[in-house]
Amino acid sequence: MFLLYEDHAVVGRELGRFEAVCRDEWMPGISAAVDGRLLWYFDRLLGAAHHVVTVCALRDGDAFDQFTAEMRSGKLAGVVEQLAGLRYHVSGKILVPAAWSPPLSLDDVPSTAGTADAVVYLENIAWPDEPLPAFAEQLGASYASLWSGTSDTTPPVELVAALHTVPPGPGQQMTVLQRVNDPLGFLANVVVKLPPDHPVEQAKARGLEHRDRFESNLLMTAVWSPCR
Repeated sequence: MFLLYEDHAVVGRELGRFEAVCRDEWMPGISAAVDGRLLWYFDRLLGAAHHVVTVCALRDGDAFDQFTAEMRSGKLAGVVEQLAGLRYHVSGKILVPAAWSPPLSLDDVPSTAGTADAVVYLENIAWPDEPLPAFAEQLGASYASLWSGTSDTTPPVELVAALHTVPPGPGQQMTVLQRVNDPLGFLANVVVKLPPDHPVEQAKARGLEHRDRFESNLLMTAVWSPCR
């Protein structure tokens, strides 16, 4: 499975229109044109204003090739042109699930808009100092142990997807998406200095052995976003 991750810098006055086109045309258009789905539509909660993140999944290489052809001159070309007129620029990368990423079934992802409560996600992006396969294995072990002692309660964050880049792309990079089950409680921890023996601080210390560059973002799903 291939995932197209795109960060859109949307014209502020056109944010509503951009979302409507993604919901009403882009999402059903993808599933009608190729073997793929729009998985997430996120608004960035921090950083530069009016940034939207979309993540689309294509089942395999053939679906990805067809997807690019449909965007250039096929069924998706008109929607791509509409979206281009509503944003300043877009940056993208191709990702694939890590071996320890929770399973995702494209057949279970809806292709038409529903409605549900918005959900906050924590996005962690890391640039490893070692070969990506070794780093991905280490990172998976780190996430597995981070909340291993909280099985009797709902963890503050819950792993949803672990993804790594494929060439050509922005170099070695891992992106981890986690659902924030208690946003207010999570933010309270962010603004409090945790003790060195806290599991999060210990995970950070271990992480520095394998990477130095690291970035965290908060995202919120649209109420119609197919995945939660």
